[in-house]
Amino acid sequence: MMAYVLIKTRAGRSKSLVEQLQTFEGVEEAAAVYGGADVVAKVEVPDSSALSRLVMERIQGIPTVESTQTLIVVEGMVSPPE
Repeated sequence: MMAYVLIKTRAGRSKSLVEQLQTFEGVEEAAAVYGGADVVAKVEVPDSSALSRLVMERIQGIPTVESTQTLIVVEGMVSPPE
């Protein structure tokens, strides 16, 4: 199961959050971004239970994280990597 997690964090914390997210099992990529979110993480986990644990326990458990929005990818609707 693939998902993108949009994360809002405290000012000045994006870089350290990206570094921390990259150590989490299931996080394939993490990047600081401009716009409504401060950081976006691409995650790949076996099932919805694993996604819940990753987002609700690990990511939302980081003290500098203010909010998250999880976008679950529709299976079979992903373009192949180049």
